[in-house]
Formats: sequence, structure tokens, C-alpha cells
Amino acid sequence: MNDNRIEQLLTLADQQLHHGDTHGAIDSLKQLLSYEPDIAEAHALLAICLFHNKRLEAAKHEAAIALRLAPDSGFCHYAQGVILTAARQFTMAEDNLNQASQIEPTNASYLLAKANLLELTGQTKQVLPILEQAIAIQPELVDCHVALGEYYVEKGDYQQAQAYATDAMHLDPDDQDAITLMGSIHLQLGNIQEAKDHALWALSHNAIAIKPLFLMSAIKAKQSPWLGLWWHFNSFMAKIGEARQILILISLYFLYRLGNQLFTDLEMGSAAIISTFAWLAFCIYSWVGPIIFQRSLAKELQSFSFNKKF
Repeated sequence: MNDNRIEQLLTLADQQLHHGDTHGAIDSLKQLLSYEPDIAEAHALLAICLFHNKRLEAAKHEAAIALRLAPDSGFCHYAQGVILTAARQFTMAEDNLNQASQIEPTNASYLLAKANLLELTGQTKQVLPILEQAIAIQPELVDCHVALGEYYVEKGDYQQAQAYATDAMHLDPDDQDAITLMGSIHLQLGNIQEAKDHALWALSHNAIAIKPLFLMSAIKAKQSPWLGLWWHFNSFMAKIGEARQILILISLYFLYRLGNQLFTDLEMGSAAIISTFAWLAFCIYSWVGPIIFQRSLAKELQSFSFNKKF
């Protein structure tokens, strides 16, 4: 395969990934690697695509191949850093991302990945300086504006967040993350219809993208307090990791058992019955809530016909 064809497939895969078509990107990269199996950049990009498809072990394998083929490549270190961050191997991930930035100090994407890692490890005071360094290096990169916008949304500074979201959409009006960010800001400001419009606009670019689907879920949670209670609890549980989820659920069960036993010992039969019914209601709600929520969300998405302007 000639160099032009290799470059074309790499560019195509990168564009497909940027637009959320991870399956298409994986197919393009596999086609390339079937002819040229020793292209480190293709393995690194494939690792990132597999990571976005929740295939973490396969992504680890491809990232390791990429780094073995090109140990001095900033992009290969970056891919390894992203994958190891997802695997929660934070120390090794940080080493890879630092090496990536040392090799290519003008690539802001590597700094954005570092900022994400710092956020996950609770080093929040270091996040903003890294994001500001990234946007100073590549002010034309939409991802920098989106990352800063998302940072300020988390901090509750919606005016500043909106400024970065507006800049991002000026740079690329079709960027899905920028559109979703603006929708998230509208949601926080109470502009439900505008938030929904932006979520559906983003989904019109890629109907299975995670961020706009999450935004649609947040909108549905805002509209329905009963379903929203489950959604907020579920979102909290998803952020804390599987081990902590199990610990919290076990703790809740033991609190219920302890309280129930205490009420029984104090001959407070009514309180014991109420606590039992409360626990059963929690169990049923945890089981039924997601089913109703997903059906409600699916129904709304199916009933929507995308406007031609989207």
C-alpha cells in the first residue's frame, strides 16, 4: 500500500472518530493494518477507538503494540495514557501523558487528557492551569474551549461556560461536543426547550453518542422528579466506581437490618414495618425506575423528526 493511501485511511479514521463513528473508524484502521501491520499510529488510533467502544482490554493490547513499535511517538504515549486512565492505572497513565507532552509540547490534546486524569484523581486545583495552558497553545482547537466550558459548568459559573461554548461553536458549528455543552448550559439555566433542541441537534450528527444521550437523560430527569430521583442516584453511583457502589449498597442494607432490629427490640412494631416497606420500596424502585426511564426516553426520541436545518 502506498504512502498516500495509508495517509488517506488514517485521515478518514480520525475524521470518523471525531464525528462519533467509532465502528467506521475501526473498520478503516483494520483495513489499513491488514496491509501494513507495523504502523504505530494506526494501532494507537485503533486503541482509542476501541476505548470509545468500551473494549478496554482490546484497547490496551493495541496501545501496547503502538508503543512497542514507536516508543518515541508522542501520540502513542498519549493513546497509552488515555487507555490506562480508563483502566484507573493513574500513575502509569500520568507518566505516559507527561512523556507525550515532552515529545510534542505544542499538542494541546495531550494536556486535555492530563487535565481529565487530574480531575479523576481529585487533583482539581491543577485542572484549570492545565486547561488554560492547553488553550494558549492551540486556541483554534475546539476541544480546548469545550473542556473549559465543561469545567465551568461543573463549577457553576454558567456565564463563563457559555462564553467558551459560544467560541467552540464559532470554531466548528457542527462539533457535537460543543453543541451538547451549550445544551447542558441551557439545562442548568432552566431553558428546557433550548436544552432539548441542542441535545437533538447533537444526536442528529450521531444518534448513539454518549454525551447528548446523557444530556437527554438529564432533561428527562428534570421534567420528571420521580424518575429524576432515580437518575441522580444512578449518576452518582456511576461516578464513584464499582467497589464503592457495592460498599454503599451493603451499608444501606445493614443500616436497614440494624434499624429494623432496633425497632423490634424497642417493641416499636409500626416503625419496624415502615422500615421494611421503605426497604422494599427502594428495591422495587431501583428495579423499575431504569425500565420506565429508558422507555420514556426512547419514546421521546422516536417521536421526534429531525428538522432539516439540523
